[in-house]
Amino acid sequence: MASRFCVFTFICLLSPVVAQEPGRLSTSEVLGQVRDLLAQELTDSGVDKLVSTSAQYPEVVIPELLQAIESRPLTETRDKDRARRLADVISYTGGRASVDALFNLLDRNQAMYGRSFIRMLDYSRGRSNSFALVYEALQRSNDDLTNALVDWVASAVDRGGPDEESFAKQVMSRYGGRPSAADLSADSLVKLLPREVVSRVKDRINAITARQGGRVGIDR
Repeated sequence: MASRFCVFTFICLLSPVVAQEPGRLSTSEVLGQVRDLLAQELTDSGVDKLVSTSAQYPEVVIPELLQAIESRPLTETRDKDRARRLADVISYTGGRASVDALFNLLDRNQAMYGRSFIRMLDYSRGRSNSFALVYEALQRSNDDLTNALVDWVASAVDRGGPDEESFAKQVMSRYGGRPSAADLSADSLVKLLPREVVSRVKDRINAITARQGGRVGIDR
């Protein structure tokens, strides 16, 4: 009898059926809630509920939001407003799924969704590498979005402290350490920044290099 119980226990442990975590909804329950909200007029309360649900279940909610945006023609002002608000929900969520969804939207209409991407950069500070996302976005941006990205980085560096440090480290990671002056002059983002911002980035890179015991002195 004991051996039968052991075999039963072993089979249960190997079973692919996993008990649902207490307090968490099933995928079908989440989809039901999201689809009910999307079927209604999108109120502030509805947006708040979507933000909350998306934060808890991004892998379920974000594809649904993306489909809701892409499935409705943007011929009326209210449809455009609705699409922008749903894109903002995606931007609040953060994470890779959010990034990929916003890149998808940017490829369709940068004028419509560029603002949501910039917002995502604000919300992602401290949670993910915002500056890496800027470099990624530059590869697919038009002039208007590029200008917005450059302004965002310049403002972040101007704040100094952690943001300036994070950007300097991101630049260094692209070159495996302290970049040369030629590297910075050709860098897809640094070359677009105002001269005074670049000067601060150089100083910060030199400070980081000194802390690490390396040779400092990027040509100014």
